Amino acid sequence: EMHDATPRLHDVKAFLDENYASRPTLEKLAALAGVSAEHLVRSFKRRYGVSPVAYRNLCRVLGARRRLL
Repeated sequence: EMHDATPRLHDVKAFLDENYASRPTLEKLAALAGVSAEHLVRSFKRRYGVSPVAYRNLCRVLGARRRLL
């Protein structure tokens, strides 16, 4: 499928960096990127090496760690 509507991955990553604690849904992130949830997961994983949900969880862990230190 070559309709590679380039999702706004940077926007999604920046949103997750700022809003990880609110646990945004994959559907909300996909809407932000302007693509389907499936397309977002594939594209985000290809660009950043992890799924959007895994990245959100990583942000949550790092945020908790910062609060503890």
